Amino acid sequence: MTLRHLVGAAVGARRAAALAGIVMVLAGLLAATVHQAGVARLQAGRIVDLERRRGGLLAGDPAASEETTRRLRAVLDETARAADALDARLLGSVPQALLGADDEAVRERADAFFDLAWYTEEMRATAAAANVELAPREAFGFAVHAEGAPRNEDVARVHRQRERIERVLRLLFAAGPVRLDWIRRERPTTDRLAVSGRAEESGAERDYFEPESHLLLRERGTLETLAFQVCFVATGAEVLRTLINGLLADERAWVVRWIEVKPIGDPASSAASAEGHILAAPPLRVSLLVESVEGRVRSGLPEERS
Repeated sequence: MTLRHLVGAAVGARRAAALAGIVMVLAGLLAATVHQAGVARLQAGRIVDLERRRGGLLAGDPAASEETTRRLRAVLDETARAADALDARLLGSVPQALLGADDEAVRERADAFFDLAWYTEEMRATAAAANVELAPREAFGFAVHAEGAPRNEDVARVHRQRERIERVLRLLFAAGPVRLDWIRRERPTTDRLAVSGRAEESGAERDYFEPESHLLLRERGTLETLAFQVCFVATGAEVLRTLINGLLADERAWVVRWIEVKPIGDPASSAASAEGHILAAPPLRVSLLVESVEGRVRSGLPEERS
């Protein structure tokens, strides 16, 4: 074989290898194109299916089955019955004579002023008899009226607040706390514009508090209540237990909505020993929010009192 023939054979081999490579690349591109086309078709099919489902949902299809509807209605009916039963149980525990009867004795500003003066002295004497420590000039939730009567429009509500607080304090003092830190009530005037438009009363920071609305039972919109916050110091949990049991046994319906108990001082020191004797546990500061059930609300307004 001549040199010319060898060169020609080499060139032909290189051409064949190049053509084979080109064919392989084209085959790969073709396969990728076919795969991408398949993926595109699948995605397009999914989009069409999703659009179909979306259209069905917007049109109200599929609708809830009869069984699902029946179960939902049963749950709603059971919830409504439970709420009505709670209202009836709370109101049923209040003798009808108590719903408004205690408002009859105090209707004038002068009567309210002297009633509050008597109440303050009575609670001081009761606390002293039970060896309960008090703050100087403690007014038991009515410091703003130490030198003045409630406004005409607030007389009835202030009197109801006074009567409910007296009930709580008598139960608390009988339980034997070490000290009363405070007892607070809501502002008797519910008109926010009226409150913001007048000067702050002396002692208001000691008397009033604003409870978080979600903690109140009356936020359900079916009951009228009066809310109070009491804070005291005790040597153990027995005082709190006795107070709650007293509220539950009271002729008026009470609901305890929130309780907070914190030790005073260093809890670790209570575990220390002195000459082989275990020291007493640190005293507890107890705060709780209670509501007195006053009546049922109709059409968004409290029922009229007799």
